[in-house]
Amino acid sequence: MGQSDSSAEHASAPLSPPTASRGEYSDASDAEAGKPLTFKQPPPEILLDILEFALPPPVFLDASLACGPLSAWCLAQRTKKALVLVCKFWREIGTPLLYREIHLRRIGQVAALLSTLEGNARLGEVIMDINVSCHVMPQYFVMFDEALRRILGISPNAKRLSLSMGVPDALTSSVRQYDLSKVVHLDVGNEIHLSDILPCLPQCKNLTNLSLSFNTYDKDDVKYLTLERLQEFQITVMWSSRRKLDFLDTIARKWKLPCLCCFTVYEWRPQPSQVTQYIKFLDAHGKRLTTLSITAPLDRAHRAVEPILHMQPVQSILDRCPALEHLALFPPMTELPGSTHEPLLGMQNIQMLLDQCSSLEDNSPVHGRTLSHKTLRWIDIWATWHPSAPDPNAVQVSWKPQCFPQFQAIRLLDWALLRTTGPRLHLIIPPGSVQHHETLQWRFPGVHVQYNAGHIYKRDMDYVSSYVDARAGHSESFRGIDNGSVSSMSGDSDYDSD
Repeated sequence: MGQSDSSAEHASAPLSPPTASRGEYSDASDAEAGKPLTFKQPPPEILLDILEFALPPPVFLDASLACGPLSAWCLAQRTKKALVLVCKFWREIGTPLLYREIHLRRIGQVAALLSTLEGNARLGEVIMDINVSCHVMPQYFVMFDEALRRILGISPNAKRLSLSMGVPDALTSSVRQYDLSKVVHLDVGNEIHLSDILPCLPQCKNLTNLSLSFNTYDKDDVKYLTLERLQEFQITVMWSSRRKLDFLDTIARKWKLPCLCCFTVYEWRPQPSQVTQYIKFLDAHGKRLTTLSITAPLDRAHRAVEPILHMQPVQSILDRCPALEHLALFPPMTELPGSTHEPLLGMQNIQMLLDQCSSLEDNSPVHGRTLSHKTLRWIDIWATWHPSAPDPNAVQVSWKPQCFPQFQAIRLLDWALLRTTGPRLHLIIPPGSVQHHETLQWRFPGVHVQYNAGHIYKRDMDYVSSYVDARAGHSESFRGIDNGSVSSMSGDSDYDSD
């Protein structure tokens, strides 16, 4: 049912030399030589580490039903189910991996999970993450609402909650009755109205990470609120081209966020001239920010009206964040032929962004100044990766060293990862994860991500050219193999989480 959180750091203490307890032969007498060798399992904590390393980090997995039964998430689920079938000892150690991260993708799974937890109270204690994304029909809502309440009640260690279920508008108000007092990380999808989730926030005394996603909003819904421990705040706006981000000004005036250090805005189909709305928020909460991400790609129609960023708004943002160390941006972009959704982000566009940031405009109130910041260390830029992409360190930057005395590096983040990882990739894989000239790879069934030379990118497409070449020479044989393997695997129920 669930998916493990295998991205936790593991101890690096050296392992002791092999001994008889780990399956090695010991000095046995001749009388014992004929006995079969007894294999003793490693300690539980060592076996748990081994099993966790056999699973991909959840950040690279998409549990959406739209990804199909052969998605990387489903493959990881199959691996978990196989691990607990090895023996009783492995089942005891591996079962928490199945329930640590719960994904409720279908309405029937809600009742099934509740029945399982009520039959085994220990399973509720291992749940740390609950993600609800199923669609709820009106006739099932009473059952769903009651079951979810009880699941939350018997999962005392569930610190992360993601609510993106499709619920009829008339029934979303029940979310206000959920007990969210234990939640540390709250992620709310655009199916939940802002007016329904905001009344729940005062009870979240331990909340450190808040993510709000919505396509409609009303600034009048925002009430006075204090979140004493909130450190990271993310806003995803699916259709901001229809409305302005004026609610940011309301949040700036009515919310007290004394510990906020990371702010992310992700606009899908943004409206031009929204930077002024960011400024209003940063005027109130930018002084303590160390990380800022403005992920706002532009449509072709909007690009002709106004470039994404010029000197003036960039410097205005930097001025309001005196402690900023990490900045993530989108460069100007062009659209793929016949598409209004997928951007083509080349190195020339990245260079354009940096040139715009380091140039001056005649109408700029900061004319006569160069772009500068005393503490900025890293800039991450979302771009389309390709095998011939140059080292980001080779990108020409005309900033003077005295303008950015702490600046260290530029990284390029693969646009293809955005759909799976979300705009938090720069936080999940921080700049200091690898040293210069080192390479870090995550390679699992359905997952191949690499981090080296300032690039974080998917390597899935590396196999396409060799596959096409092979098919060109052996089209008939490959056709039979491919069709057979797809048909047989599609019928394998182990790939689904039900």
